[in-house]
Amino acid sequence: PVVGRGRLFASRGRPRHSARAARWFLRAAEHGHVASQASLGFLLMSGDGVKQNTEEGLRWLAEAATSGDARALVTLGEVYANGVGVPQDDKLAVSWYRQAAEQSDVLALTNLGFMCAEGRGVPSRNTSEAAEWLRRAAELGGLSAQLNLAMLYEAGDGVSEDDALAAFWYRKAAEQGSSEAQRSLAIMFFEGRGVDYDEEEGAMWLCQALRSGDAPALELLGRLREAAQEEGAEAEAAQTLALVLRAAGAEVALEETPVTRGFADRGA
Repeated sequence: PVVGRGRLFASRGRPRHSARAARWFLRAAEHGHVASQASLGFLLMSGDGVKQNTEEGLRWLAEAATSGDARALVTLGEVYANGVGVPQDDKLAVSWYRQAAEQSDVLALTNLGFMCAEGRGVPSRNTSEAAEWLRRAAELGGLSAQLNLAMLYEAGDGVSEDDALAAFWYRKAAEQGSSEAQRSLAIMFFEGRGVDYDEEEGAMWLCQALRSGDAPALELLGRLREAAQEEGAEAEAAQTLALVLRAAGAEVALEETPVTRGFADRGA
């Protein structure tokens, strides 16, 4: 009952409720409830509705982490990776991430991939190992992992270059709403790389990216418009693509997205 009430108040996201949640979490944490120890640590670290106390927050997070709480393990990894209230220590961050990764925690797997790719907390930069961590996270549905794994396959960085796998993971991330993945997937359809050439499918994904306010997608549309005004075979192809984009609703996407309104006005 104590833990249940604490979670109820914390879930509302209001400072006064966070303060009451902290009191309930404290009671449960002192009785050894691991999830409450982690939650109390989060509140104290963030200062959400309670007086911020980094030292005390770290103490409760460490207590929960010692009992194997994945959220606490990942948070401690992020604390040491970013030097929040403690000296930055990439090796210690990787150690905490690895413990959470053993529980197949998506964020821990993803962060380990980034650390390996950047050569932080590990002997040297290792994009092959990074790709493996990201693959595990991507298979569990991690959007950031899916996007970055696609980039590795497209560039052939740490893995064999494979446009089909790049397109596969871009699609996974695009379906979760990543505008960068939507744009990248659109380009692959326009170029017929890793997928069959398909202007309509490419136009659909480009429109999705535009609706999300993706600036590079807007620049791509601008280049297509400019090419369509030129002469020659490439211009003819661009004109055809422009028609497909219009039919797919690119103009509507421009009007609906605040980031693109200035461009839409200039193109009028």
